[in-house]
Amino acid sequence: MQMIQNLRGEKTIIMVSHRPSHIRLADRVLHLEKGILIAEGAPEQSLSRSEGKFL
Repeated sequence: MQMIQNLRGEKTIIMVSHRPSHIRLADRVLHLEKGILIAEGAPEQSLSRSEGKFL
């Protein structure tokens, strides 16, 4: 994770994670189900919902 933090702001980083600590590092969160984009937003939107999804 240190490498990702060092590259923030310099590169576009695509990361897949279920860990809230990693999601908090993101500028935008995309929620996919069965390969289909169902939601997009700020990390706070996703983390504020009890089931971890945002719509």
